[in-house]
Amino acid sequence: MGVAIHTPNCSVSKGYSSGWGVGGGASCSGPGASVSAKSKYVGGEAKVSVGEVEAHAKANKKGISIGGEATLHKYSSSIDIKIPFTKKSISISGSIGVGSIGAKYDINPWC
Repeated sequence: MGVAIHTPNCSVSKGYSSGWGVGGGASCSGPGASVSAKSKYVGGEAKVSVGEVEAHAKANKKGISIGGEATLHKYSSSIDIKIPFTKKSISISGSIGVGSIGAKYDINPWC
């Protein structure tokens, strides 16, 4: 089991593909906390953050995607359950944003 306190964090990413594709994004999040636990068959995590901003833009052969979101408080959790005697697992996750605003646009000219 782990508990972590997060300080404000910002990151910028950019990407290129060997085919036709370019994209990038940026995100910043304020302080937050997370709790995680893991056993042989079940693992889970819960996070809360205060003040989060994300933006992305990408273009490739499939089309163009542009989006952004700003959230005052964000709560998210996930659980992973391994299926015994197989190499498969079930993952369930969700998030709730309080005071959120955002939009995402996907344009596919080759429909």
